[in-house]
Amino acid sequence: MISRICKTTIKFNNTRYFTTNVSTLLNKVEKDSSVENLDKVLKQVKENDIKDISIYNSLMQKYSKLNLDAQCSDVFITATTNKIQNQFSKESLESFENVLSNHLLEDFDRNSSLDYIQKEYEEYKAALTRKP
Repeated sequence: MISRICKTTIKFNNTRYFTTNVSTLLNKVEKDSSVENLDKVLKQVKENDIKDISIYNSLMQKYSKLNLDAQCSDVFITATTNKIQNQFSKESLESFENVLSNHLLEDFDRNSSLDYIQKEYEEYKAALTRKP
């Protein structure tokens, strides 16, 4: 029951909370590592805004074993949305770094062809700070 005070009256709103037991989700992940089952568990995690990092670690490790980079990114994005991304285990972070290195970091690498943008910006910034 949640109560709220409006002027001088108290109003009661009946609220029902549905919680998903994280241990049952972990058991589902450990028993069946099929892509369909993992996707169902991830969907439940998203719908219920679960903030227990253990389920995210398990999903990340299972997806990385199956080489499913998009789903690994989805797990990390969901954890970031729930503001628990800094609690990932070392193994999960390494698997996500592998995803990034396979797909995203090539474009932002200092040795790539985009390095000239950074150099031009630094020259522009230095030119603004010079005194005549």
